Amino acid sequence: MNSPLSRFRANKMARSGFSLVEVTLALGVMAFTIISLMGLLTTGCQSSQQSMRRNMKSEIAQGILGAVQLSRYQLLAQFDNNHFFFDAQGNPLPSGDNKAVYQAQTTLAAPKNQIDFAPSQNVATNVVVDVWAVAEPSLTNRTVRLIVAGD
Repeated sequence: MNSPLSRFRANKMARSGFSLVEVTLALGVMAFTIISLMGLLTTGCQSSQQSMRRNMKSEIAQGILGAVQLSRYQLLAQFDNNHFFFDAQGNPLPSGDNKAVYQAQTTLAAPKNQIDFAPSQNVATNVVVDVWAVAEPSLTNRTVRLIVAGD
């Protein structure tokens, strides 16, 4: 019984699967897509970590500037060329602690637009705060530099 209907069913069942070429192409496209996504994931994680470090540096600088603003003008000299050390969460550490992740330095500077005259206690002072990660000590990596202008 070799009817045309039985031959049609046999041909249809023989053609119902995927060929080896189609499967190989599909796996190639999937592999390319997954590898591309993994590359984006790595870049996204690095960007997120940089953002968190920059945010922590900003918080540390703002904390130091808050302490400077709360201090009396006569005591500002204690902040000149002073170094501060912080852990990964921004908590202060003793000077020179080997667990320090961030380091900050404060500098007092006279305003640039001020006329030269004998210094007095009423001269305005700019406070410059540089914060950097200990693992990246070069000056170009000091991404946070805040300046508070005196009155």
